[in-house]
Amino acid sequence: MRYIHGEWDHLFNFRSSPVDVRFVFDTLSGQIVEMDLHLAGNYSPALKNEIADVEHSLKSANEEVFSTPVQFGLERSNLPPEWSRLAAAARALT
Repeated sequence: MRYIHGEWDHLFNFRSSPVDVRFVFDTLSGQIVEMDLHLAGNYSPALKNEIADVEHSLKSANEEVFSTPVQFGLERSNLPPEWSRLAAAARALT
């Protein structure tokens, strides 16, 4: 299956506590293609540097996520999750 996605706690260098993120990792491109941060009860699109930080963490310190994503509460699918498809569609309209 092409995509690995779900929610993840990540500690950014510029924050004092972990942040809940949701992301979609495309196994063909080897990149996170969509990511939101859950802050103050709402999801907001992540900035490029935030995406790069999570992607680096997954690839360098949590690489087992790619072989056993379900053990980390993540899912695999052939299509991105609905929230990601809706975000992409909204961006296409602007």
